[in-house]
Amino acid sequence: MGEQFNILLNQMLMFFTLIIIGFVAQKVKLLVNETIDGLSKLVVRLILPLMVFTTVVNGATISGIAQKFPFFLFSFLMIFILVGIGILSSKLMRLPKPTSYINTAIVGFPNTGFMGYPLLIAMFPETGPLAVAVYVIVDQVTFWTFMPVLTQKEITLKSINFMNMLKNPPFIALILGIICISFKLHPSGVAWDTMTAVGGTCKYFALIYIGADIGRRGFKTLVEKPKVFLTIPIKLIIAPVVVFFLFKFIGVLSSEDLMMITILAMLPSMVVLCMLAADNGSDADYATAGLIVTTLCSMATMPLVMKFLMAFL
Repeated sequence: MGEQFNILLNQMLMFFTLIIIGFVAQKVKLLVNETIDGLSKLVVRLILPLMVFTTVVNGATISGIAQKFPFFLFSFLMIFILVGIGILSSKLMRLPKPTSYINTAIVGFPNTGFMGYPLLIAMFPETGPLAVAVYVIVDQVTFWTFMPVLTQKEITLKSINFMNMLKNPPFIALILGIICISFKLHPSGVAWDTMTAVGGTCKYFALIYIGADIGRRGFKTLVEKPKVFLTIPIKLIIAPVVVFFLFKFIGVLSSEDLMMITILAMLPSMVVLCMLAADNGSDADYATAGLIVTTLCSMATMPLVMKFLMAFL
């Protein structure tokens, strides 16, 4: 695991550099609001789906996905544990209802699309693509089950809409990828290489977007929402440590799968949470503050927590 740690450290340095580039680009007006919104749409609707599709086709098989069933099952369990920690921490912090729901979402849902998938593929080039293919299913199902509910002012089951999942570009890309590998269709040639290359740029564009988004949102929400700083140890340290030792005690997962799930658990908050909170009239300022503190602090906490946990593998 020493090699994986070095890769993680290098990836986090790259992530931080890209975030700074995006932040500076926004401050000097190279990226204005319309450009930032366009970059978000480009990543979510084109680049991320291409990454998912090409990753599945290039690195997964139906038998391989079936063999990853323990990873699939424990990924679901990981999300439920994180959501549970989010609910408990919200009660201990005595947050009002709309803010407590957002806090639960901050703790419960990691930024897998923009950071997690590229990180797993870089750290585990042989098995990471297959893990991504499996986790996309977990990610989409749990996201569209919980997130529309947690970003409301009042929780209601009417907020759940699985049709949104079926219309989501990364999920469509996953289905198309599974169809290809089911019928053993493996595209090749210049067009396919180009699609793979474009998908491979996901982390660059996504992290530049995150930096630019932080730049335009500003840091005033951190002053207005000081309790958000409590999410730093809860989400970035306590939650992944709980997941790691609980799953290690159960003893079903391989060391590699355990590490991959733990890495996903220690990721910062999802960017899209801010958008959904604003759209639904919830506490968007708290969501923004959570995005900023967890993203920036994760640059330091992820290598440190990883180094600590590696001693117990």
